[in-house]
Amino acid sequence: MIFKNIALVASTLFTISLASFLVVPEDEISLLPIRTFSNEAAAQTWAAGVVLEAAGRFESYITGPEGRSLASKVEAANTPLQEFVATATYDIPAVVTATETDQVTVYRYAPEWYAALPTEVKEANEELSQVYVDAIKDSMQSGGRRSRSLGTGMGCVVAFVAVLLVL
Repeated sequence: MIFKNIALVASTLFTISLASFLVVPEDEISLLPIRTFSNEAAAQTWAAGVVLEAAGRFESYITGPEGRSLASKVEAANTPLQEFVATATYDIPAVVTATETDQVTVYRYAPEWYAALPTEVKEANEELSQVYVDAIKDSMQSGGRRSRSLGTGMGCVVAFVAVLLVL
């Protein structure tokens, strides 16, 4: 249960203005290696570190030189997305077009309306989703060790994330 929640909780820490939603297929996350722990506290500590590291990796990529072309692609896809939603006959949640959000909604299965999105919107979302998955995978492989360099000021966030992971 903790492992499925990593992607969910990580999405609440990814504060990007590029997209308010991602479609990350269930199998992208469920195929990640499963670790075993001697107790629940160790599992929560590990998971909290992974979530923080993944959020940091994602943000670093998006704001770094490598992510600039992706950021441009995602920003360019916003207009076709807004136009699609304005004329679509699907029930599309408001979060999909939110521009001022501090959270990213992650769909584990593509909603019905996703297949009808303009090609450039889907391509940008799929590329951004892959960066998201890669950040989680890399962080899980490192065991969240990079997050420990964030310092003790993140202790409250770690505790908060650990509690969420149990839910």
